[in-house]
Amino acid sequence: MPTAYSYIRFSSEKQKLGDSLRRQVEHAEKYAAQHGLTLDHSSYQDLGISAFKGRNASEGKLGTFLRAVERGVIPSDSTLLIEDFDRLSRDEIDNALSLFLRIVQSGITLVTLKDEQVYTRDRIRRDQASLIVSIMYLGRAHDESRMKSRRVSQAWDAKRQSGKPMTAVAPAWLQLSSDRSSWLIQPDKAEIVKKIFKLALAGNGAPTIAKLLNAERTPTMKTALHWTFGTVAAILKNSAVTGTFTPKKAIAAPLPNYYPQIVSETDFALVQEAMAKRRWLGGRGGENVANLFAGISYCHVCGGKMRAVGQQGRHIYLKCQTAYAGMGCDEGRFPYRAAEKAVLQHLAKHLANRLARDDDETEDAAIVLRQKRDDLNRRMKNLIDSLADVGSPALRQRINELQLQVDDIERQLTTTLPKKARVAAQEEAALLFGTLQWSAGDELSLELRKRLQLEVRRMLEAVYFWCDAENKRPSVALKYLPDLGERSYFIDVTPFMEKVGGARTPGISASA
Repeated sequence: MPTAYSYIRFSSEKQKLGDSLRRQVEHAEKYAAQHGLTLDHSSYQDLGISAFKGRNASEGKLGTFLRAVERGVIPSDSTLLIEDFDRLSRDEIDNALSLFLRIVQSGITLVTLKDEQVYTRDRIRRDQASLIVSIMYLGRAHDESRMKSRRVSQAWDAKRQSGKPMTAVAPAWLQLSSDRSSWLIQPDKAEIVKKIFKLALAGNGAPTIAKLLNAERTPTMKTALHWTFGTVAAILKNSAVTGTFTPKKAIAAPLPNYYPQIVSETDFALVQEAMAKRRWLGGRGGENVANLFAGISYCHVCGGKMRAVGQQGRHIYLKCQTAYAGMGCDEGRFPYRAAEKAVLQHLAKHLANRLARDDDETEDAAIVLRQKRDDLNRRMKNLIDSLADVGSPALRQRINELQLQVDDIERQLTTTLPKKARVAAQEEAALLFGTLQWSAGDELSLELRKRLQLEVRRMLEAVYFWCDAENKRPSVALKYLPDLGERSYFIDVTPFMEKVGGARTPGISASA
């Protein structure tokens, strides 16, 4: 007997509690029994997954089914049972039609149980009317979803204008007031959130913060027994701490000043910037920060990574891993402390120069981005209004293009500091570098070295160590992060080696 597979989908998890799942299963079983098909009970169900943007075909079980057919795991003469075309796709008509043709051209027989219509490759070739009917149904499914999306968006806009909470769902540190008119801060939990951000600003990553919270037996936000990396990271990425509400579905733009603010926008932006630029450091994290340049240290000759190879007294040495393994590089050891002092002094002077150039005429990057985003949103709204009247595919394409631009700006805003905050952060970093550039590194606290490392990584993409430079003068080359728009610098660290035991004034040479 031929084999049939049932594909079941609905968009909302709430529908799982209703009649949708039972109805679709029963229809498939009844059709298979009546037409002599063996119903395979493999689970091809996308429960709570929308087909409006084609996620069910790209990420869901429908995509799994199609790939199994293409690999020959599922015979090409099988039958796919769906309740109606809107279960298959609610995507744009061209994408939906491509999906439909992909199924039937693979040899699969597609059956819509609602009207018991059978679609095969041979049928749509012989009976073009059946193809036209399928296109009509697919187009109607998309139009219904588009109108629903528009109504939901308008409803959200109305709720936004009311100034009242739009949903009872809230971050763990907040609760809805008894009259459902405002949000109330839960003080104990809010203090934990503030502590998490304070630890992050001090240079700790999410795994270290989770470890510290567990060591101190800090209560979790809900019912979990322990803090995890994922929980801490989710809190650090949640803009609700600044008071901003972001709908899970892309039905409206983020709404600022919706929740009570418990973390400043400056601190939130600094943490997002640090998380975006954080690299894996290697070794046992949290025990020490012997190398401020860990993860961004490279051999200037062969490009291999540098590693600590030993310590004599207070002097730490770095060596190219390729040379250490005897794999062709001849570079020797590099005196790490001299490099640390040289780089910190250079960064202190560099930041001072940047602050001097950052006068009142410099535009605030965050404000410029927000203005671009707002302009794009206005243009999209006008196009959406026009689309309701015209229904042009070209308009739909343009709206999608503008939405991609808005999404890109939103991503940039998460790591773009307002000018005032950026200047304040640079001033603080310059003071930190300037104060500590001649301190003995091993006398600094772990927390202070973490902070130093964080500030270094906000500026530098790589530090190249040149052990056997011209005239046997060890040097380092600094490569700044691309968004800073700075040239590379070469620093002779020899004077800094002498400074460890003497009182010479060091000098720095720079070249383009």
